[in-house]
Amino acid sequence: AGSPAAAVVADWLALFDHMITTGVRMAAKRDSSSPLNAGLMVVRPDAVVYAEGLELLSRANSSFNITHGWDLRGPPSAVAGPSGRAFWQTGRPMPMRPDWNFVGADIDQGFFLFIFTIRHDWGARLDFLDLGRQANAKAAENKAQRVP
Repeated sequence: AGSPAAAVVADWLALFDHMITTGVRMAAKRDSSSPLNAGLMVVRPDAVVYAEGLELLSRANSSFNITHGWDLRGPPSAVAGPSGRAFWQTGRPMPMRPDWNFVGADIDQGFFLFIFTIRHDWGARLDFLDLGRQANAKAAENKAQRVP
């Protein structure tokens, strides 16, 4: 029987293995104010994506608006690829939008969403990957053992 910490390590290693074997370059959680929470995100380093990001950021003042988003590509409802649509699934916490009017759209959260789910289809939602499953199961097992 391992510890909850060991279970967390196992979950992270499973996530990294999934990202490597499937080509996912970014995995993140959503929340009620944004389809991507940049505070709960894992990104695989990639020199090409880094260079693309720098190029896009160098013209950020002219390459973003609230209706067409980053690179003026269009509203998420029109331009999101399969992984992008997963971040916008209908319903809670954040339904698909006809614009880029969400928290952080013009900074980190919108930028990473654009790069990894619209410009490239390399994103995955952490809740779809079930991160925390092993740690949560271990915590429940430990709690059950303590209850008389």
